[in-house]
Amino acid sequence: MGNLNEIKVSTFINSREIYPGEYIDGICRVKGGVLNNKLHNIVIYIKTSYIKEESTKVENKKIVIQKKNIDLDKSAEQISLIEIPFKFKLNNKSPVSIHKSHIWIKTCLKLNNTIQSEEKYYIDILPPKYMGNIIFAIEKTGFNLVEVENRYVEDKNSNLPFIQYFKFDKANKDELKVHFKAKDEFVEVYFNKDIKLLFEYEYINDLNYLTNKIYSVIKF
Repeated sequence: MGNLNEIKVSTFINSREIYPGEYIDGICRVKGGVLNNKLHNIVIYIKTSYIKEESTKVENKKIVIQKKNIDLDKSAEQISLIEIPFKFKLNNKSPVSIHKSHIWIKTCLKLNNTIQSEEKYYIDILPPKYMGNIIFAIEKTGFNLVEVENRYVEDKNSNLPFIQYFKFDKANKDELKVHFKAKDEFVEVYFNKDIKLLFEYEYINDLNYLTNKIYSVIKF
């Protein structure tokens, strides 16, 4: 939590466990104040990080995946505590919080035209139904999910500079690396980059169908 000129901003979420496409709701609390300070707005950032490998180094880069502006029109001399409710929809294509993939909220307060205070607040973004079922089906074939991480990939068709990889292993088998691309009516699932399956959402709850289809391509 930042603290400058005796003003503090805190963010409280009603539920730290959220699915992509669901609403995040809570309050921003601004406490304290100094005469003649003008509170302009609060910006809530949803952030994560990804790995980018270059020729001589590996970098862990932070990125904003979504933001929400909350406008204010208050002077700090008029308040000792204000609470501002907020509610906004989480992006449907948000990465999930598993293993090495961490997601947090960073809240910034604009005070006298400068950013004065900020806070970091971790949240859990859970796998949506289609993703959870497909992971379950892969594990039914004998593989175990061992790692999830975000890695840099240049993709002009994506608004994010990384892909979230799900790594599975199995005794005496090669590693299986999976990633998802959600579309409007179906999801594309890539296995080790070179195998792609399409799953229509209307069949996503049929676990036998999912398992049989996945087994047909990863039975090596």
